Amino acid sequence: MIKELITSAEILRPVVQSWYDESNAETMHFGDSIEVLMRYLQYLVDCDSATILVLLRDDKPVGFIGGVLFHSHLDGKLCVNEKNWYVMKKFRGVGSIRLKQQLEKWARDNGAERLMMTASKLAGDSYDTVCKMYERDMELYETTYIKELT
Repeated sequence: MIKELITSAEILRPVVQSWYDESNAETMHFGDSIEVLMRYLQYLVDCDSATILVLLRDDKPVGFIGGVLFHSHLDGKLCVNEKNWYVMKKFRGVGSIRLKQQLEKWARDNGAERLMMTASKLAGDSYDTVCKMYERDMELYETTYIKELT
């Protein structure tokens, strides 16, 4: 079952911990990523132009996907940018695809003409798999690099 999160992001903490344990967050020097991500997820919950969809098994969260509405700076089209898509390992497959499909539905229901998905190196071993999945029905749009300025 998938539900929209409308109150506290705190119920996602065990899923966020699972993401952190599996990700490259430490290797990529993202420090206290769990607390930062928890604050960001709460921001999405509180934001009128965003959503978090939660994948549930036995009424417990096992995955989530966030989305933010914005107008493209290139053509003005209303878009949804996926934020923080993660499903615990043993619940991937159909559950992951259903989350993406529900985000697409949410995007359409909110007037978006485009969905942008992100493949992050933070995904660890899943990065290449995620890219291949996106390439099935999406086109490559841009590549992002990061440099620490400290």
